[in-house]
This record gives sequence, C-alpha cells and structure tokens, in this order.
Amino acid sequence: QPVDSMPMFRSFRFKLILFFVLLITSLQVTTFIAVYRATLTSVLTQIENQLVSTSHTFRRQLENRAENLAREAGILAADYGFRTAVATNDKPTILSALVSLNSRINGDRAMVISLANEIVTDTFNENSGGAKFPFSHLIEIADAEDRAVSIVVLNSNIYEFTVVPVLAPLPIAWIGIGQTMDDALASDLKEQSPFDLDISFGLLSDQSVLALKGSTFEPDLQKKLKEIDLKNMSMDSPREVRCGDDTYVSLIKPLGTTDRNTKIIALLQYSLDHAMEPYRALMLWFLGISLVSLLLALIVGIWIASGVTRPVRHLSHAARRIRTGEYDTPVPVSRMDEIGQLAEGFNHMMDGIKEREEKIYYQARHDALTDLPNRLSFALYLEEIIDQRKDSEHQFCVILIGVDRLAQINNTLGHEVGDMAVKSISERLSKVIRKSDTLARLASDVFILLVPSLGLDRSGEVLEALLDCFKDPVTVGNVSMDVSAHLGVSCYPIHGQEGKLLMQRADAAMYAASRSASASRYTVYDESKDPHTLNRLSLMGEMRTGMDRNEFELHYQPKISLKTRQITHVEALIRWNHPQNGFMPPDAFIPLAEQTGHIHLVTDFSLRTAMQQCSRWQKMVYPINVAVNLSARDLLSSKIIGKIASMLKEFKMDPDWLILEITEGAVMQDPEKALEMLETLNAMGIKLSIDDFGTGYSSMAYLKRLPIQEIKIDKSFVLELSTNHEDAVIVRSTVEMGHNLGLTVIAEGVEDDKAFDMLSDFGCDLAQGYFFSRPLPKAEFENWLFTSPWGLTERANAAERHG
Repeated sequence: QPVDSMPMFRSFRFKLILFFVLLITSLQVTTFIAVYRATLTSVLTQIENQLVSTSHTFRRQLENRAENLAREAGILAADYGFRTAVATNDKPTILSALVSLNSRINGDRAMVISLANEIVTDTFNENSGGAKFPFSHLIEIADAEDRAVSIVVLNSNIYEFTVVPVLAPLPIAWIGIGQTMDDALASDLKEQSPFDLDISFGLLSDQSVLALKGSTFEPDLQKKLKEIDLKNMSMDSPREVRCGDDTYVSLIKPLGTTDRNTKIIALLQYSLDHAMEPYRALMLWFLGISLVSLLLALIVGIWIASGVTRPVRHLSHAARRIRTGEYDTPVPVSRMDEIGQLAEGFNHMMDGIKEREEKIYYQARHDALTDLPNRLSFALYLEEIIDQRKDSEHQFCVILIGVDRLAQINNTLGHEVGDMAVKSISERLSKVIRKSDTLARLASDVFILLVPSLGLDRSGEVLEALLDCFKDPVTVGNVSMDVSAHLGVSCYPIHGQEGKLLMQRADAAMYAASRSASASRYTVYDESKDPHTLNRLSLMGEMRTGMDRNEFELHYQPKISLKTRQITHVEALIRWNHPQNGFMPPDAFIPLAEQTGHIHLVTDFSLRTAMQQCSRWQKMVYPINVAVNLSARDLLSSKIIGKIASMLKEFKMDPDWLILEITEGAVMQDPEKALEMLETLNAMGIKLSIDDFGTGYSSMAYLKRLPIQEIKIDKSFVLELSTNHEDAVIVRSTVEMGHNLGLTVIAEGVEDDKAFDMLSDFGCDLAQGYFFSRPLPKAEFENWLFTSPWGLTERANAAERHG
C-alpha cells in the first residue's frame, strides 16, 4: 500500500512515535511504582525495627522506674522513726511518712501491709484499713528476695507496684508503692523516645476489648483506638492498623496479666502517614520529571521517524544496548554501504567502550599502588555485609590501621621509597589476614580491615597479629626503616549500624590510639572520648576565642575551719559564660579541654587570676589561702613549674598561701613523673592537696610517699553523712588516718548542720559545701566575707571586744 494512502495510525512514523511515547511512559510508571513501593517498604522496615528496639528500651525504662520505687521504699523502710511507727501502729505517723514519700518520688499510691496481709494505711483511701492486700504473691517474692516489682491493676488503675519489707530485724510489715500508668506517664515516655512515638496503656480482655488507662492520643483518637480489632495481633510483633484517618504501625508490648487473665499491655504506635510525609515532595518531583521526559520522547520520536529507514533499527537496538551497558551482542553487518560501515563502526565502538569501562571500573574501585580495594569499594562491600546481617545479632569488626612515620619517610627518602614501603606493608598485612577478611587502602598511610567473622570479644588476636606486622623493620633496597602503627576498632552493631558511621568511629578510635600513651597501640571506639562529635568540635574552636573575649571567670567557695568556725581557705573554680549555651559548669568543658590540649589555657587562666586575687587579699590583710585545681596534663607538663614560679614572682605572693589540688587519678597516670613534679612544687613552698580522696585507685603505700599537706574527702561520702552509717565510718577513719599521717583533712559536700556537727566531733580540720556558701563571683564573695557569720566580721568583732 502506498505510503501516502496509508492511514496515519498504521504508518511506521506513527508506530515509532507511539513506541517512544509508550516506552518512556511505561518506564516512568514502572520506576515510579518501584520507587514508591521501595520507599514504603524501607519506611515500614525502619519503623518496625525502631518499634521493636524501642519496645525493649521501653521495658527497661519501666524496670528502672520500678527499681527507683523499690530503692526509695527501702530507704523509708530502713528509717528508724518509720519502723517505730509501724511497730507501734502509729497510723498518723505512717500516713505522713507515706505521703511524704509519694511527694518526694512523684508516687501515686503508697500503703503499709501487715504480716497478716491486711492493709494498715493507704494514701489512696485512708479508710481502707483492715482490707486484704490483693497481691499476696508480691509479699511472697519480697519475703524471699527483699523486694518485689510488678505491674498490677488496683481500683481499675494500672500501677507499677513495688513491695519491700520493713525489717526490725525480721519483717514486721510491708511497704507497697505504686505509680499510675496513665496519660502523664505515656507523655513522659513519648518525650524520651527518639522519634514521634504514641504510647497507650490498657487492659486487653480475652475478647480483644481494649480498656484504655492512659494514652498520648487526643480524646477523639482514644475513642477510635478502642474500636481497633486487636484479636489477630501477636505480642511484640509490629503490624499496620487503621486508627481514624491514619495508618499506624503498631506493636503490643505485654506488661502482665490480672487474675481474670486480662492482659496488661502497652500499645506502641507510629503514624505511617507521618513517616511518609518527607517523601511526598520527592514523588511530586519525580512525576514532574516523568512528564518532561514524556514530552522529550515525543519530540525525539517525531524527529527520528522523519529521517530513518528500516535498516537503522539494528543501530537503534545497538544504541539501546550500549546505553544499558550491554556490549556482547554485535550489530549484524549485512550491507556494504554507509549503513553497513556505520554498523561496523558501532561494533568497534562497543568493543572499545567495553574494554575502557572494565578498566575504569577496576581503577575506580582499587588502589593503583597496592592493588587493594579502595575506600569506595570497601564502603560498598561493608554496606552489603550490613544488609546481609541486618536482622541478626552477629557482630563484626572494622579496624583502621594508621601507619606512623610514613610522611617522615617520604620527606627524607622520597615518595618512591615511601611507595615501596607502603607496598611492603600491604603485603605483610595481606599475609596475616584470613580469606574471609577484606583489606583496603583508604589513604596514603591508612589501611582498613573488615573482619566479618569475629566480634569485639574475639578481636584481640587479630589486633595483635596486625601489630606484629610492624615489629620488624621495613627494608627498601639498603635502607631499613622502623615503622609502627596504631589501630582503631569499631564493632557492628554496638558502635553503629551504618557503614559510613562504623568507618567514622573506627577513625575516631584510631585517632585516640595515636594519642594514647599505652603500649597496646590499639583503641576500641568510646563515644565519651570521641573528640569529633559536633558539639565538641564546636566547643574546641570556641574555647580559645572565649578566653580572648573574657568569657571565663573564677568563682570562689570558702573552706571553714571547724575549730574556729571562720573562713581560712577558698577554692577557685572556673566558670564559662558561653554566649549561646549560657552558664557552663566545669564538667561541661574541662574533659574536652584535657583531650584537645586547651587545658593549659584553662589552668594558666585559673592560676593567674587566683594568685593575683590572693595577692590582693594578702595586701588587704585578709588571711585567706587560695586553692587551684591541676589536671593530669598540667601535673605531667614540665612547663607548669616555670609558670607558677613566674606568677609568684610577678604578684609578689608568698607561696605558702597557694594550694594546688590534684586528684588521685592524675597522680596515678605516671606515678614517678608525678612524684618528681610534686616534690619540686613542695620544695618551692607550695602546699599540695589530694582532691576527691577515696574515689581513686592509688595504694596507701604510694600516697605515703607523696609530699602532700592535705587530703579532701570526696563529697560522695559526706552528702549523706548524717543518715548513712557506712559513710560516717569511712569519714571518721579517713580523718584519723590523715591526722596520723600529719595531714590536714578537709571534707567537701557539707550541706546541713548535722554533717557539720559530726565532722566537728570527728576532729575534721576544714569543711566546704553549700551549708556555708555556694561558689561565688569575686564581688559576691567579698560581700559574703563581711556579712556571713563564717566570714571575717566575727573575727574582727572578737578582736575588738578583747581590746
């Protein structure tokens, strides 16, 4: 049939255009559906995994709350006055103590149960005396294990309930404390959740009827929540359910059962619609691209259809194969004209492209020098391993190997020798690893090893084998070079569940190993010691700037003589008035300063400011010694001696007025070096004090060697001195020991007059704490000196009265 008379819809041109349109449309639709389903599946998987993980955390949170209840109940049960009230059946006193306990721990219900299993007093119902305690099994458990913790239903409320005995010394009664599992608890736990989790508490009957007792849902959603059919939902297994107009991924966490076999449950839910919200813009963007692609396909189809002939179809198919990366099928060459030459050119082009792509692909994933996999290849393989073990608890390790002195070798002997040394090291490492391990080169002096078969507890043998590779010198030609290494270890899933995060944390551990003085030369990742977290990196840059901007200042806390009841010493404590974070106590920045080396700035500032102030007080005839804290880095720095001597001379200050406080831990980092430094400081006439005494691990025999004049009893032994007999024994013994060694004994953490009186009876020399004053800025402290009964006013008045 002539072309001119052929209907348009039957023409090759129309078919070609239609083909392009349908092809692009089908690809876009298929891709859109695949992307949407993959996104939805991924989001569902993440939510389900998060729900399962959060359910375990949720259970631990409830257990911790119950343990806190038990501990507080045990404290009340051990109180002598309370035991007396229970023994004498003094119900008003018992009720008062229970109400006070509820107020202190935010409890909702407390009761005392007699040995006859009868409720003596109940803060929920003061007239319930004589009623039977319905949970006798908790009494039996508490009798056997000194405490019983359970989740129960009482008066239609769900409680976390704890029972402990009142001993004198045998049980004379039982204390029961409960906290209601209601809307407030659900909201509190939701705030602690890492994502927007909805939590509900309720009773689930055998007929799957849910009686809500607490929920983070709004009242209208709570009504709809009761209508959900939970009959087919398994415990601890996530499932999608409809609630109102939204779909929730839900997990039922069993908490206990009642006598009627009604289950006490927690319902953890996360909105699927809310989770998919961030992806909707992506889907709209994808749809826009699809429409543009369809329009372009229509235009290209019209253009190609107007100029091609039938033999060109082979070239078209070949072009599509090249586009998808398939180069094995050649274009059939059946003609010797221009079309045939073009087809032959396509074949040569496919062969060349295939060869170059294979080479480029290999080079893109391997290190050119050592022929080991590179960072990209290692990262992809690591993600594959993680995907394979996503649902298992099997651990594996990522080890970063940093080679020392390689830059020195390059600078001294040249990069050619350095490259040969790297190849030699890579060969050594390759020989000691197993077939299942994967070794790669990340940078010029850094290798990385994936050990998929060993967890953290079994990695020591591998680490030692790697370090053994560096025991013998590396020989290149006639040159032998001693090369060492430092290793950083991260473990899946302990330190992360993403490949990028595991590599980052192994890098942080390797950095810590390079700075460690330990002979082991390898370090396992520890988040608390990671100096590269975002907040720490920010503070690292801001600390020196803060010094220049005078954001730091010293506060002064007095030390009171227990004999004269007047101030004799003061401790200088640094504070940071951060422009964004506000007031920052030392614990927030001192550890970071020690890790980054900025501690020397902090110490220099503290010493200079405190000594200048002490010199000023000396000139004003204020008899006040000043104490400054030294860190481990300061104590082991040879520069500190010269700095202190220079400042003493600059401020014309008697060294006897300066006290340096050092922790036991700082001394024990390098005992011999620390002893040498302390003896030098002592020879200068400076007083030395061991801070936080009793919390370190130093031996008494070693402490006897230290040239110290004071010990400070740590506040952890003083805060509960009046109520804790063991603390009282420790403090009394420490005071006696200190005096026997000829030392002044100072107690920190004094917060009430009872502790003050007990310390006086023990013969303690000085005391420090909020009972006298909190740390004060200079102006407020000087005002305190002449307004506080512990200050200088009473001494001045006494001198005036005695002429």
